[in-house]
Order: sequence, then structure tokens, then C-alpha cells
Amino acid sequence: PVADLREAYVFLCAHVGDPELPRSIGRYGLSRHLPAYWRMFLRALSPGFILRRAGTVLRRYFLGAEVEVLEHWKGRARMRVWGLRGFDANLWADFHGAVIGALEAGGAQDVEIEARDGGQGDAHHAELAVRWREE
Repeated sequence: PVADLREAYVFLCAHVGDPELPRSIGRYGLSRHLPAYWRMFLRALSPGFILRRAGTVLRRYFLGAEVEVLEHWKGRARMRVWGLRGFDANLWADFHGAVIGALEAGGAQDVEIEARDGGQGDAHHAELAVRWREE
């Protein structure tokens, strides 16, 4: 459950003393634990395609979660995420890190995410601006 994950992050951050820990875990989980064949597959896809498929992956872990890519250009996108009930600052940081990890696995570099609306604190939705450099 989301509440258990929230509590685990509160404990970890308090004991490790690193406020960037949730973002690092999200990024590492996607960029380093993907099997080699998935990384090769992701490199063949565009970052925009990876973002458009994010909703399918997210729904596996959070019921009711949705992702919509509102705009996509080379090296940047704007996306809306909603239905993430129970999220807090740590879970949003983990989510941001996972997006970074997925795009990096697909070959993007210098990925940055900016929450324009929601996407932090106790919000259950977000509008995010994502920027990256392609190889």
C-alpha cells in the first residue's frame, strides 16, 4: 500500500539523512535494474514514446493512476499525471527519479523535471515539464 511506502521513505530519509534519497532510489530502480534486453529495447525508442507508455507501467503499481503526454518536442515534453492518491513529497521525488531513469535507459541525457502544478507535497496530480538531451 502507498501508506507503507510513504512510511518507509520517512524512516529511510530520517536515518540516512539524505533528502534526495527517494529520487535516487526511483532513478536507480529503473536505470540500473532493467535487464539488458529491456535497455536495448528502450534505446531503440524515442523518449516521447517512453513517456507515452508511462501510464501503462504506473497503473501496474498504483490503481487509478493515469499519464497523458500533453505536448512533445525533440528534447522536451509536458505531461499530466493524476490519480496518485496518498502521494507525498518523497513519493513524488521517487516518481520523478523513475521518469529520469526510464529516459536515461532510453538514451536521454541531462534529464530535468519541473513540477508546474502539483507534483509535490500531498498533491495527487501533477503537470510536469520534462527536458533532456538526446545522444
